[in-house]
Amino acid sequence: MVHVDGKRKLTGHLLDLPRFIHFLLRFTQSGNAIFNYHVTRYLNSMRYKSNAFRIIESLLRKDRVVVRSKRVSVFKKPSRWFTSKSSPWNKYDPSPTGQPRIFYLDEANRATLYKWMDKYETTAKYNVAETCCASISFNDLRELSEDKSDPLDLSIKLTYGAIRGSERLRGNLARLYSDQTPLPSDNVLITAGAIQANFLLLYTLVGSGDHVICHYPTYQQLYSVPESLGAEVSLWKAKEADNWRLDINELKSLIRPNTKMIILNNPQNPTGAVIPQETLKEIVEIARSSSIIVHADEVYRPLYHSVGEGQAPPSLLSLGYEHTVVTGSMSKAYSLAGLRVGWIASRDRSIIEACASARDYTTISVGQLDDAIASYALAPACEPNLLKRNLDLARRNLAILEKFIESHRWACDWVKPRAGTTAFVRFNNQGHPVDDVAFCEQLQAKIGVMFVPGSSCFGEGEDYEGYVRIGYVCETEVLEQAMEALRSFMDGEYRNVPVRSRS
Repeated sequence: MVHVDGKRKLTGHLLDLPRFIHFLLRFTQSGNAIFNYHVTRYLNSMRYKSNAFRIIESLLRKDRVVVRSKRVSVFKKPSRWFTSKSSPWNKYDPSPTGQPRIFYLDEANRATLYKWMDKYETTAKYNVAETCCASISFNDLRELSEDKSDPLDLSIKLTYGAIRGSERLRGNLARLYSDQTPLPSDNVLITAGAIQANFLLLYTLVGSGDHVICHYPTYQQLYSVPESLGAEVSLWKAKEADNWRLDINELKSLIRPNTKMIILNNPQNPTGAVIPQETLKEIVEIARSSSIIVHADEVYRPLYHSVGEGQAPPSLLSLGYEHTVVTGSMSKAYSLAGLRVGWIASRDRSIIEACASARDYTTISVGQLDDAIASYALAPACEPNLLKRNLDLARRNLAILEKFIESHRWACDWVKPRAGTTAFVRFNNQGHPVDDVAFCEQLQAKIGVMFVPGSSCFGEGEDYEGYVRIGYVCETEVLEQAMEALRSFMDGEYRNVPVRSRS
């Protein structure tokens, strides 16, 4: 008998597990399992025998195979490659025994934020849920750059291009991380956006039996993916009452013998808070004492628009600890989300090699056109001007949002963001947190303003009641119109917004 139970364990014995899972998906039509490319290739190469399927189908119909959850797919490594002594996986192998890796994903665990965005962003009149700095065109980019040459050589054949990213792109990124200690360009791996960078890094380094500590609240991917890979996840909660600061003593109490990774988000989404340099140094020293990897999602760096002179923290890679790794992208601080270019960078070359090997089964390369435009944008002739444009936009728009909040203190409150593009604002109605989901739905339906509800998208349905995330570094005109529409709503229909019921 085979059990796939609610405790996220796969028990029992199968002579051909990949074949069984493949059939199980077809039988249940769940669509909720995700297959690693290793397994997919194996399945596609097999010649199935109808007898095998009939036997399993018979077992299912007789309830001799029990499925208690639809959260399962199985990741297996190609055994020949992983026995290589030179393989970087020998150092970062989440399953050193060679046992199948299990990846759990169900509808409840799907990224709630993207379900919300998918549902509403195309119909919103004023989208102030977006987290990218207002997007720019190719012509805009050339206007910002001091180099007026065309970055696209239209005579180049459109092959896959450089698998790890062009030398120019990786070199420009390495330069941006070399403010204190030079970073070789070979220590940078280009990916299809930061979302792939994060997933690839976590899939490569984390597995069953590991423990992960994750900065919270944050982008759901950073804690849901490790959990779905079988790791135990402890949430290291920033304290709103202390301006979303992190408690180092709490981090010390969370460390376990099997702690594999500490995950940070700096600047932080959704709060716009910044982990200062001194705190980063303390985190690094704690990690160093136990050889723990520290990963920072720095996708909003270096958009430090509201910190004092000289107060912007350096990248995690600048703190002198080898086992640090960061992810970033062209989307947020650089206004080029449409390029789908992200990256992984690390002081530890073996981390990059392990991620590069695992990536062979997901994405060969980013497009040559994307790579060329990203290289142009990050070049010294353009990057400072592009960043200045977005810092000025962030400061201008933040002042507009602050003016609204200060005039509506009777209904909302916040810790003013210091960096990034998002604000986490708490709304109350007669002293009680509003039902933030209902509030956002009403705003969308009645005035076309799109916010993101905090409790469902950042609080697992339990934390951050009454909060909404506002993406304020959009086009200034859009933000102004959204605040004007919201002001009218607050003066009229806001009193009818339901509050969170207390049990």
